[in-house]
Amino acid sequence: MPSSVEEVFSTLTIGAFDPAAYDAGKYEKQGPVNGVTAYLADGGGYNTKTVFEVTDEHGRVHRFKNTKELVRIQGASEYAFRNAPGFMSVLNTEADVRDAQYETEAALDHYFYHENTAPFIAIRFIQRLVSSNPTPKYVKAVATAFRTGVYEGIGEG
Repeated sequence: MPSSVEEVFSTLTIGAFDPAAYDAGKYEKQGPVNGVTAYLADGGGYNTKTVFEVTDEHGRVHRFKNTKELVRIQGASEYAFRNAPGFMSVLNTEADVRDAQYETEAALDHYFYHENTAPFIAIRFIQRLVSSNPTPKYVKAVATAFRTGVYEGIGEG
């Protein structure tokens, strides 16, 4: 069992489906312990079928498989990389369109929730709408409002 949410994010990289999507009894819920919920497959212990569920600082739920893929280069075992990239078919199928939409959404989420996005956008908004040389305090206030969706009681988050 991972000891923290940070450990899950730093060590597990392969996503998993929601265990609730499987038949009843397939997964047994354990926890949450320190913000980490484990779903054990078929009533067993921790194995490669185990799914870990955590919530990030933005309130998004993430689920990861308890596994790690390594691809090794034949003849040069010292070279390896994780999670082999997926390549879409050149044929335009419905599955490829769906996968492209999922990848686009994932990339946009990554950019939107990146820690540098809020200050970057805040500086640009202030420079275009208010002042060309904003103070750090002003940038921080706008960036915080961007991240949280609330400023001095205005907004719903």
